[in-house]
Amino acid sequence: MKLQFGILHDNQRATSLDDLKTLLGEYASWNAETTGQIFDGPLLIGYRGDKITWEEDAERQPYAFGLYTLTFDGRLDNREELASRLGLTANHNLPDPQLIAEAYARYGPPVLSDLIGEFAIVLWRTDTRELMFVRSVDGARPLYYTLESDTLIWSSDIVHLLRTAPINPKLNEDYVWEYLIGCPASHMTPFANIHSVKSGTALRFVNKSFQPEISLWEPRHIAPLKYKCDADYEERLRYELAAAVRVRLRTKHPVFSALSGGLDSSSVVMTADTILRQDNIDPCRLRTLSAVYDTSTTCDERYFIRLIETKRGIPSIYVTEDEQAFTMGLRDTTFRGIPNILHLHPGRYPVFAERMKTYNSRVLLTGHGGDHIFCSAPRPEMQIADLLQEGRLRYAHQLCASWSRFTGVPYFHLLLGKALPLAASSLLPPSLRYDLLSLPSWLNLPHNYYLLLRQSIMNCETRLAPSHRFRIGMTAYLFRTISSGLWNNYADLYVSHPYTHRPLVEFCMAVPLSQMQRPGETRSLLRRALADRLPAKIVNRRSKGILAEVYARAIQKEWSEFANVQKWEICARGYVKAKELFDALQHMRLGIYSDSGASFALIAVVLERFLRSLRTLPWLLSAMTQR
Repeated sequence: MKLQFGILHDNQRATSLDDLKTLLGEYASWNAETTGQIFDGPLLIGYRGDKITWEEDAERQPYAFGLYTLTFDGRLDNREELASRLGLTANHNLPDPQLIAEAYARYGPPVLSDLIGEFAIVLWRTDTRELMFVRSVDGARPLYYTLESDTLIWSSDIVHLLRTAPINPKLNEDYVWEYLIGCPASHMTPFANIHSVKSGTALRFVNKSFQPEISLWEPRHIAPLKYKCDADYEERLRYELAAAVRVRLRTKHPVFSALSGGLDSSSVVMTADTILRQDNIDPCRLRTLSAVYDTSTTCDERYFIRLIETKRGIPSIYVTEDEQAFTMGLRDTTFRGIPNILHLHPGRYPVFAERMKTYNSRVLLTGHGGDHIFCSAPRPEMQIADLLQEGRLRYAHQLCASWSRFTGVPYFHLLLGKALPLAASSLLPPSLRYDLLSLPSWLNLPHNYYLLLRQSIMNCETRLAPSHRFRIGMTAYLFRTISSGLWNNYADLYVSHPYTHRPLVEFCMAVPLSQMQRPGETRSLLRRALADRLPAKIVNRRSKGILAEVYARAIQKEWSEFANVQKWEICARGYVKAKELFDALQHMRLGIYSDSGASFALIAVVLERFLRSLRTLPWLLSAMTQR
């Protein structure tokens, strides 16, 4: 893992070794491969980290260059381009922190928008006494901070920050509501006085206060892309996907990739396999890990996993249902920082890390994000609304008729009930606009808060084409998920998501939605582009196993824990309606997943588990003050 940490006393009190000892806390005994700290009057900036890439062998952190000192957690993907601008050579002797420091010294803040990769940066300027936090667009690397009593403290580990910062944490009500509807904004944490640097921004702290954040990426300005034929789009997608995967293979040791047998994870694996073979590198440098299910057979995907194993000639490493240890975990009150839905299978990623350790590997690729950028859920109303806005009524009619036949949605409901409100959204009041926000019946969300969420999330930028707004919303949700810190909970793993690679995301947002979705076919562009790399049965898959059965088994096994739902923290605090939530859990117990309230119930269970964990920690008892 990598740890960035530091403290800045606004009262100009000089930092000392005592500050370092306090800030390190439980990390004081960690024998990290790279260690360092710099004292500069009221500032202490420190770093501890493992070495992943060859360039990190030559790395020192914190890195000082002229007026600037920085720490860096992550991976810079456009090294060659940036080094060329500086007249440097992007070889193993040029670590990412040095390259960024020299680029910032020459070009200043505007260069931050040019950085592509997964990273979080802390940058200190000695002459102006200015501190800057920077986080990549995808938010893959975390960075938390708190400002109280003229002291700014930061850390890339929220539990570490809570244990070392002299603060009295309070529960963040806005975070709770946003968590219950799906995913909080990237700047939020469960605690009102601990903040996360917003993904895709630079945040300056100078003269005892934070300045307005600087946005590093603006998806609204991505221009539509028009090619002559399907083949051109397919070729470009293969190029962008290969670039996204290639940069993640830049490690000293073998790389692992999660392989579920679905289209997204299989595409990542076979793209990486193609790259290695083309570069005359042993394809065994890429190994795969697969979660399999012997008892919950409806969840098992071994048939499709074996198709990839046969195609590569390299077996996947299986992690069984028992090893994943599915549980609702309501008896586990261990505090782990944030509510985390991955803790419903607490064994999966620790077992992944254990298997990878035998290969001296730490980097794990996923297929997460494919659903978002390739539009896996059919949304024909978006394309139809685009045509209506453009005045292409004949084509809108034809497309609506085709989609109506394939989806079973009545023609006039699709046209008038869904597409037309989208097309006219800039002219309609919020109450009449088409609403994509579907909430569970058990959620006790205040009406004014619901309206605020609906207006800010679902109906922003109504001047843009409906399909572009849709892609912006899906991408925003993807980055929220990544930046929430779910995968950062596993210290032995560096989890990386190729489908969040910014050039790939921008390409997918720019192509016409008709390239992604066609009547009767979702992810059309991905299927066509990789048809020669993937087994035909995977290319033609139209559905994928879900984990309903395994969750139903876990609930059934632990059903006694659900008898007193009305006494749960989330019910006592008024967040949810006890009876409706109990009914949703009953549905899940029976394996019924069609009700949206049932699927959201997992989120409620995870939040309940989190709230209970706070009660076990005396230093967090104040967070549990009743509403």
